[in-house]
Formats: sequence, structure tokens, C-alpha cells
Amino acid sequence: RAFKVRLLLDNQRLRPDTSLPFDIESAPVIDGDYVVFSTMDCCSVDAVWSINIKTKQIVKLAGTDTPVPHGQGTFENFNFTAPTVGGELVAFSANNGNGIYTVPTKGGRIDRVIASRMKSPEGDRFENFYGVSLNGAQVAFSALTDHGHHGIYQASVTGDGLVLLANEKDKLATRKRCSFEPGSRLFNVDNPVIGANVVAYNATGSGQPNNDPSGVASAGILIADNLTRLPQDFADCPHL
Repeated sequence: RAFKVRLLLDNQRLRPDTSLPFDIESAPVIDGDYVVFSTMDCCSVDAVWSINIKTKQIVKLAGTDTPVPHGQGTFENFNFTAPTVGGELVAFSANNGNGIYTVPTKGGRIDRVIASRMKSPEGDRFENFYGVSLNGAQVAFSALTDHGHHGIYQASVTGDGLVLLANEKDKLATRKRCSFEPGSRLFNVDNPVIGANVVAYNATGSGQPNNDPSGVASAGILIADNLTRLPQDFADCPHL
């Protein structure tokens, strides 16, 4: 199948808010007619943007001049993790990882999903938020609590129905000998991706038998790890 490549934006284009060239920080994410990305200003991520593929209209969705919902002042910065888009909403983490927010892809009101000091399902208090993924109605995200627990959580875009999906207390269910021993306790979970009915995430095991076993899991079940054999097309590098 032939694809037609079109330029949407590059660093020759000037930002409408500062008249400086765009310094694109994150990998772009796409859903429907919109591409979403974040930009740098010197040493920090200072704004989240969308661009309409058909019209090439660029909209600044949030920046360091945007008031923080349910907070004080304006956003200080945005996480280096890329914003995510699903349906007609964009989700992003801001203020040094102290909150997750949503905004329409066309721009508009920013709503808070979750923020630091709110109570986690384990009874701790959230401290920082990292990777976030959005399917339009639900968000999945990784977070650190004040008791040092690092987990994967899921909630509606309004913050309701918050549940813990996995953290370092869990044991990974494996049915075969691989880089994760059966029943290996998780060491770290991060980078969730939410689909229509499932959330997958990166998982690092407790170090048996490899020093740094790592893989992708969902609901505590290992999908693939760094000893999973690749198809024959990858004979020179047979494992993930």
C-alpha cells in the first residue's frame, strides 16, 4: 500500500504565542483528525498542542499561562512523557507530575482527573504521576504514593471509579520458564496503554533468573518478555 507523506509542522513554523520556532519535545500521537504533541521552552516542557490534519489549524491546549483547575496559579510545566489522545479528549500530566488533566482536542475547558495528595485505592496518598493513556472514557496511569508504592491505576476521565491494577506487591502469573520465574514479584510497573477493554503495561521483575527481566503484562499475566522468541525474520536478534 502506498502512503502519501505530508508535512504538518516543523521547526521552521513560528509559535503563535511566542513568535519563536516550534521546539517539539514529545513524539506526536494521533487519533482521528488530530495530532497532539508537546513543546519545549529552553529546559522544560511548556505547552501541549493539537493540530488538525485536514485544516492544519494549530491550537494551544495548555501552557504555562493556563490556570490550574482546582489549584492556584498557572501550570509550571508539563511532564516529559507525551500527552495522549482518545476520542475527542487529550490527557496530560503537569506540574512536575503532580496531576493529570484532560482537555478537548479542539481546545476548551481543562478538567482535573487526579492530583497529588488525593487518596489512592490502597489508602496511601498520591505523590507523582508518570505515564498516562486515554481511550476517550477511561484513563490508565502510573503513579507513586507517599508510602513508596509504584502502581498502575485506572479511572474514568472524571476521576471516578479509581482502581489499582498492579503494583510492586503483586506476583506475575507465568506459565512457562522465561526471564520471569513463575510467581516472580514485580519490581516496577510503568507506561500503561489502555484499549477498549484492556490495559497493558511494562513490568520489571525481581531479578530471577536474569539481572533485569522485563516484559509487557496485562492484569498480572505476562504477554511477552525479553526471552520471548521473535519470528524467523529476526533470526539475527531472536529475542525481544
